[in-house]
Amino acid sequence: MNGLFLCVLASLWLAPLSASAGLLTGQGVAILDQTGAQRTTFSTNEKIGFTQIINNGVASVNRITFQFSVLAPNGNTVFRHAGNSVGGTVGNAASQINGLPVSGFFQGPGVYTLKALASLDGVALEQTQTFTLSSPNLLLIYPPNGSRNLTDNPLSFQWYSSGAVSYRVTVGDNASLYNALFIQTTSPGASSLTYPQNPSDPRQRLSTGQTYWWKVEGLDVNGNVVATSQVPYSFSVANTSLTRDLAVTGLDVAGPTDSAGNIPFRVTVLNQGNTTETNTLLRVTLGGLTAPGTPITIPMLSPADTLSYNVSAPIPTDMNEGLAIACLTIFDDSVGNNCKTLSVSRPPTLSTGAFAQDCASVGGEQVWMAIRQIMHDQGINLDDYAFTGMDGSLSCAELSALLDQLRHGQARASLSGPPLPGTVVPTPTVAAAASEPEEGAAPPVELEQGEEPAAAEEQPKTVVKENTWAGVTPPLSNKTAAFLIKSQANWRRLWRRLSDEPVPLIDFAEHMVVAVLAGGGDAAARVEIEDMSSLGSTLKVRYRLIAHARLFGAESAQAAPASKPAPYMLVAVPRTSLKVHFVKIKESPDENE
Repeated sequence: MNGLFLCVLASLWLAPLSASAGLLTGQGVAILDQTGAQRTTFSTNEKIGFTQIINNGVASVNRITFQFSVLAPNGNTVFRHAGNSVGGTVGNAASQINGLPVSGFFQGPGVYTLKALASLDGVALEQTQTFTLSSPNLLLIYPPNGSRNLTDNPLSFQWYSSGAVSYRVTVGDNASLYNALFIQTTSPGASSLTYPQNPSDPRQRLSTGQTYWWKVEGLDVNGNVVATSQVPYSFSVANTSLTRDLAVTGLDVAGPTDSAGNIPFRVTVLNQGNTTETNTLLRVTLGGLTAPGTPITIPMLSPADTLSYNVSAPIPTDMNEGLAIACLTIFDDSVGNNCKTLSVSRPPTLSTGAFAQDCASVGGEQVWMAIRQIMHDQGINLDDYAFTGMDGSLSCAELSALLDQLRHGQARASLSGPPLPGTVVPTPTVAAAASEPEEGAAPPVELEQGEEPAAAEEQPKTVVKENTWAGVTPPLSNKTAAFLIKSQANWRRLWRRLSDEPVPLIDFAEHMVVAVLAGGGDAAARVEIEDMSSLGSTLKVRYRLIAHARLFGAESAQAAPASKPAPYMLVAVPRTSLKVHFVKIKESPDENE
């Protein structure tokens, strides 16, 4: 056989193995390249070598024989060779074959198996080792050779895999790929690579009218080239306009003022263009003063990505009202949406207000009328409700401050109470398991009704609530719907049915959304998720439907007409694998909330 030779070694050591048969014990088997180094990945344009070492424990007058066999991925034997025999003396003995062309037994890319057999006095010892073979030629698929004026955005290179561990893609502006523009290695097993839309190196940006070439090389685990595309393919690109458009899409007060007088803001930034923007500054000011912790550096924002930031700032001491401004420091193709403004007022203290100067002249009816007006301005109509009395320890000044906080969104009014006689309370239905809503259909319902399960041996663990959204929407169905959202796609689909505001950003790898939506047949003006707690393997969500008629002892509440908007409440909580049960709280007429 041309280029093939056999040698017998007396002291070659490999990794010891535990295999043994009779007097023979396996000491190792190896697969070698042309330099004598051990490898497990080869291409068909290489030569390969095999080695086996055994140990003989008892001397014999007979000789030790050796054999090498190679099995293809389908199990067929594609190579067999008998080595020279050696004397049956005590000690190590080895056999090695070198210079074997891989193409001589290659049957397609995949994992091959070397079987090394040693025999003495009718006892055979087999040692095995696997190795990977790949074709040296790669088939380029897209873009085809000679493609012109491609409009792909982004451009994706694709090829037929040869079985290599990973691949290296090279793009250049000349056929020899000398001084290439772009070189990148893929992750293991990949068969495509996306060219960057907006590379930071101007030289890598593809230009109209320029011809480019590309090739792919297959690499083994050590980074050695084991396969390559035969010739570089050429292509050119059309003039694809790149737009840069970062926008501040949200600037909102995120909660009540803290004890130091700082107003919390939530700023949302969206990349509306098709270029990736890096190291952009976001500056927030209130009353002309820069908010602490700003400007904020946004390290990277890819097309369609959204990021939100929480910023707190005080109104300057000489102002009762101030203008909050969130601005991106960037000159892009749409400068007008780089900033957003919001007018805010200094939060009133509990010692000042409209009623503080003449407390004696203020009665409960006046407070009630003020509350009705404030709630009406916020879209909640209380005209059908009656005022019957007021208890509490707030002074008139404190009531005045509270009304100011309601008016400026720094406090929230809740309407609650037991159902009145004649109130229609819908009976929830029970489904086998909750699932996420499908497009165009009301979400499924998973509800449980009745007493809460008692478990004296286990203490409930309260799950911390994170972000909460509440409002009203055209009813999705006639009955209450309670369900979970665990994917970005379903969250976006549900949110767009509920609100015209930008979709809030939620990391569904770590969070999920608990949702309760009242039905068109429910006599409810608001949904409240009372609490969430885990007990054993179950996460229990307790909620209630509240009608405005319960406030201040109104006489009755009628079932809501189907056309009336239905309230909803959504809460983002840490993601859990616990089974979730929704429990509607039954309110008895003698309860007082």
